[in-house]
Amino acid sequence: MPYAVASSLACRPIAHPARARMPGAAPRVSRRLRTLAALACTVLAGCGAAPGVAGRAPSAAGPPRPALDSVAGGPNLFGCWGGGLLTVHRPLRAEDWRFPAEGQPLLVGARGERPAADGCGPARTTVREVPADVGDGRLVSVMPEAIALTANGREIWRRATTGALNDAIVYRGLVVAIGPHGLFRWTAERGGEPVPVPLPPALVGRDWRALLREGETFWLTDADGLSVRLAPTTTTFEAVRVVGEPARLLPADLGLRAPVVGGRVEATLGGEGVRLLDERGLLAGLVATPPVRALLPLPGGRRLLVAGPDTLWVVRVDGDVAHAAIEVSWPTGGPTARLFDVGGRIVAVGAYGVLTLEPGT
Repeated sequence: MPYAVASSLACRPIAHPARARMPGAAPRVSRRLRTLAALACTVLAGCGAAPGVAGRAPSAAGPPRPALDSVAGGPNLFGCWGGGLLTVHRPLRAEDWRFPAEGQPLLVGARGERPAADGCGPARTTVREVPADVGDGRLVSVMPEAIALTANGREIWRRATTGALNDAIVYRGLVVAIGPHGLFRWTAERGGEPVPVPLPPALVGRDWRALLREGETFWLTDADGLSVRLAPTTTTFEAVRVVGEPARLLPADLGLRAPVVGGRVEATLGGEGVRLLDERGLLAGLVATPPVRALLPLPGGRRLLVAGPDTLWVVRVDGDVAHAAIEVSWPTGGPTARLFDVGGRIVAVGAYGVLTLEPGT
């Protein structure tokens, strides 16, 4: 597959929507989605044995880098209270809050930061669901989905976050993500947090796990495998409505595929290692990795972003697909659900929230 044709595709397993099964009726697959799947992830047969890939020194050109200062969303892990300051840690971000006697709590600082392994240390109090007194009888709690302030047993302030994100789609330049605390939209603005998208009342509180876009609508799937088809009510995805009846989607394709210069790469969702195939579809090499969750070809065709259980890697192809190696890796603090190229901005969505990557050279 020519790189110029497919360089913007980020392939993940594709499930096909089937109508709700009635007694004696067989599921019917959406023709549009089959067509999209065929265009996005065309597979040529690969065969033959391949040698292992030896590591090579990276070239002078540098890979993209995580922009930790613009991490958005994600769960709160814990807070550290001391000296009148509450530092709330997420997997890739820390925020500093003060609680003046009058007025609302103040966000006084935020930065990309991985939490220290030893937590708060001896000089500060660790705050989770068990609250800390901010000095005047008000109590602050740090929960995965929110920071909350109470007075006399009554909640007087709450600052919600997305929690861990299970899946995402791109809709007209917006990243739309689902997690245990609901549906969110994110506009790729630096420093901007994901915004909640209200679900219809009948869908609130269910354990939603997956998203699948189909044209101008999308499927929302719960932990029991039941899917509901929704459509945004506005072009900016401010609200959604139910379309049609619930259904069960056909099983997803576990194959992950992406083009690179000289051929393509393949992996199996949840399987270890990345396979490199040449232009004839023959297996040319292997790159050892932990279980793979997503792939994304990067601009230029010589690099591939690979997501694992708690790490992002950049695999570089030098010369041909038989010469490739992991160039750099970064811990994410949780699994990645999706990788996207959103208007030239590389975006990873997962248990840590929404992470952007600065372009490489």
